[in-house]
Amino acid sequence: MVRRVRAVTRPRRVPRRIGMFLPARHRYLSEIITFRSVEDAIRAANRLRALYDQAKTREKKLTILRAAVLAANRAKVAAERHPSFSPQVRRKWMRISQIYRDVAEDLKYRYMMEFHGMERIGSEMRRIFKGVPRSIASWRYEFSFSSSNEQYMRPICRHPTKPIIAIWDEEGGVLFVSYRNDDEVLEALALLHELGEKTEKSFAPSLNWFKETLQALTAPRSVKIEK
Repeated sequence: MVRRVRAVTRPRRVPRRIGMFLPARHRYLSEIITFRSVEDAIRAANRLRALYDQAKTREKKLTILRAAVLAANRAKVAAERHPSFSPQVRRKWMRISQIYRDVAEDLKYRYMMEFHGMERIGSEMRRIFKGVPRSIASWRYEFSFSSSNEQYMRPICRHPTKPIIAIWDEEGGVLFVSYRNDDEVLEALALLHELGEKTEKSFAPSLNWFKETLQALTAPRSVKIEK
C-alpha cells in the first residue's frame, strides 16, 4: 500500500509595510487628518497639537508625530504627481502639505527636547563640534549616541532637506544612511536613541555596527561609509 506524504508548506512571509498610501493603522488619527480644504487642515493640525499635549506616553506622542509627517508627505506627493489636478488644486494641496509639515516640525522639536534632552537640536554641526567633515558641516544636529559617555559618544545629524541621516566617528569617518521619507528617518532616530540609552556604558560602537544595526532593523535605501 502506497502512503501519501503531505507536503510541508512554509508559512507565507508577510512583507513589511512600506509606503505612504497603506490603510490607516490608527483610526482615531485617520478621522482627524483631512485633505478636504485648507481650513479643515488647519483645524486638524490644531487637534493634533492638542492630542500630543494630552498624550501620556512616549509611544503615543511619537505616533501622533509620525501621523503629521505622513500627512505632509501624502499631500506633497498628491500635489506633485496627481495626473488630473489643475494648477489651482495643486496649490491647495501644497498649502495643506505645508500646514501638516509645520505641525510636524513643531511636534518633532518638542519630542526631541522632551526625550532627548538636547538644547542644540537643529543647529548646524560646525557650530557645535570642532573638526567636523565638510560633507556634514551644514547638516542639522539631532543628538549624540551615548551622550552621557564622552568615550562612546557619536554625533548623529540629518540632512537639511533630504531624508538622510549621518553618524560621525572622528576616527572611523561618516556613515550616511538614506531613507524614502521623513517618517522612516524618525523611526531610525528613535531606534538609535533607545539603543544609545541601553548601551551607553557597554561598548564603543563602530560605524560598521551602526550600519549592520540599521540595515537589520530599518529599511534604508542606501548605506555607505566615507573615511
